[in-house]
Amino acid sequence: MKRALIMMLGVVTGLTGCMGESYLFDEEFGGDSGSLWHTGMDSGDSGQIEDPDPVWFALDAEVEMVDGAVSEVVVSLRLHPEDPEDGAICTDTPKVSYFEEEAVPDPLVYHWIEVGLGEDAGSCDGAARVPRTMMFGLGQLYEPIVPGVEEHGLGDVRDSLYGAYASFEAPVGDGLAGTTYGYGYAGTEADREGATTAVADGPLPDGRYLVTAWYVFELLP
Repeated sequence: MKRALIMMLGVVTGLTGCMGESYLFDEEFGGDSGSLWHTGMDSGDSGQIEDPDPVWFALDAEVEMVDGAVSEVVVSLRLHPEDPEDGAICTDTPKVSYFEEEAVPDPLVYHWIEVGLGEDAGSCDGAARVPRTMMFGLGQLYEPIVPGVEEHGLGDVRDSLYGAYASFEAPVGDGLAGTTYGYGYAGTEADREGATTAVADGPLPDGRYLVTAWYVFELLP
């Protein structure tokens, strides 16, 4: 059974740690991609419920940096039921139709990227309700994300990691369109092994950054 916590966060320097009420979870990027939801029941029942209604989505990604600029973005969406504690329903990897770096919204953000998503890959019912245009960022590790870093066993290397940020034009969660959310963390393989020290400003060093969501966003109705 996946564990979940609820945390309330306020706005800090124009940033917030996701929705006013957000769920934290301990599933790594690239987790369960099956089409069945496992409830964890111990009865003779298989504990699988077909097609639960998705309510939340987690935004994971991989970002390639070359010569101080973003050269590739891959997005992965994990859809969760009403209680994210029950684990992801499925994972969808939509095609990124375009990406373009923009001016950063806050000193904590080093790279701010407009990302357009193509049609959902068809592997997750409800994935089409994720906003198809979003702003996505990498920057300084945002302090409220540290519990997630520690929960994932990376507390000892937190000084090597970076923060993940996002913003959506369409209303998401509390309806604050355009709000910048600090929602996850990122790092290269070397960062996650603690072999580096995070830079204090952009651009980020070259490498492939794995982005892990810690907070989830509410799907559009």
